[in-house]
Amino acid sequence: SRQSVHLAEWPAARPEWTDEGLAGEMAAVRAIVRLARSIRERLRIKHRHPLPALYVGGVDSSVLTAHADLLKQEVNVKHVDVLLEPGRYVTSTVWLNTPELGKRLKQRLQALQAAVAAGDYVINPDGSLHAAGVVAHPDEYSHRMNVADEGVAVAAQGSVVVLLDTMRDDSLRLEGDARDLNRVIQDLRKRARLRYSDRIVLSISGSGVEALLTAFGPWLMEQALAVAVTTTRLDEPQATGSVRLGSASAHVEIGFASSDQPGPGAESGGVAPESPREF
Repeated sequence: SRQSVHLAEWPAARPEWTDEGLAGEMAAVRAIVRLARSIRERLRIKHRHPLPALYVGGVDSSVLTAHADLLKQEVNVKHVDVLLEPGRYVTSTVWLNTPELGKRLKQRLQALQAAVAAGDYVINPDGSLHAAGVVAHPDEYSHRMNVADEGVAVAAQGSVVVLLDTMRDDSLRLEGDARDLNRVIQDLRKRARLRYSDRIVLSISGSGVEALLTAFGPWLMEQALAVAVTTTRLDEPQATGSVRLGSASAHVEIGFASSDQPGPGAESGGVAPESPREF
């Protein structure tokens, strides 16, 4: 019999499999996603609510093109493009490597720090920085990008600047409501201790739910394994809840589906579809 993987030797590295270019691209993608999510958290925009667009500066456009689908999925946006004039949204600050400079400059470090803080410095063509009669080498300082206005949907790290378009139209608001509603339905399934394959009937009632069900009713049924959805209350609900949808609220109920009602996945042996990623 084959040896357990836990007892096997660690596989040897294969240098020929290493793709430094791809690794660099993925590092940029991770940085973009991290910055975009930080914007949502700062502005309190739910990750599962779709937004119109993501704009990125400081990253080669070929990287954005190659990984546009991944970025759309991870950031939950409909469009990815290059950010023009990223300097409009950030300011650049010189950051001194004080541990290294302190060893070399000793008491002169304070004068250098004061001059840099006052903006009294010059960057020479060779990359060195001259201030207060002191020269700092390129590896002894760095530039850091700071967001000019924290109220704007912008974040920056290193040379990467990310801008989120947060102006949602009615269709995106409706999709966000559908995702909020699905979250509540999934929580009700857990509260009712349903098995993953159990089919349900679904009741959603409240002001304005008709438009949502017209657009996303089939999707909600698929995600919830519902064989039917109605806007009237159930006689014997197994779990109930409510959800805020825009300026209104909806009442949600789930109940057991009768065994003779076919549901999503019934044709393939009752295998439930994979739940969507929550953004």
